[in-house]
Amino acid sequence: MSVIVRAATLEDMDTVHAIYSHYILHTPTDMHHVTPSLTSFIAEYENISSRNLPYLVAVGRILGFIHAFSFRGYKVGYSHTAELAIICHPGAIKQGVGSALMKEFLRSLEEGGAIEQILAFMTVLEDPEEDNRVKSFYEKWGFREVGKMVDVGQKFGRR
Repeated sequence: MSVIVRAATLEDMDTVHAIYSHYILHTPTDMHHVTPSLTSFIAEYENISSRNLPYLVAVGRILGFIHAFSFRGYKVGYSHTAELAIICHPGAIKQGVGSALMKEFLRSLEEGGAIEQILAFMTVLEDPEEDNRVKSFYEKWGFREVGKMVDVGQKFGRR
């Protein structure tokens, strides 16, 4: 599958919000328990964009998205560090969408120059095969495991 990645626009946020909402409601990969309102989701998009951090979408129709966001809020001492969020439409898993998004995201960060360190927090998944697949994805892009935070997140009655 050939995937085109571009900067997200305000017009994309309805679809991006719907994809994100699926993961909130049906998976442990995001620690929100309730889907944020579209208004607050758009406000977060505008906040990220105003800081010149990448917010990208894979298109044809929206197949997924990736963006950076502030690590530890807006404390100046962490301004060179950001976290990433990457989510693919459930029907676009294992089709190269995540790789296309990550490639363009890392290129965009390198060009921007303000972010020197990017962090990816991964929820340990119950299915060991899926968990290893996700971990391998991050490792392929140069991320490495530096620790585990045990019992810090809870969702669907599980830690």
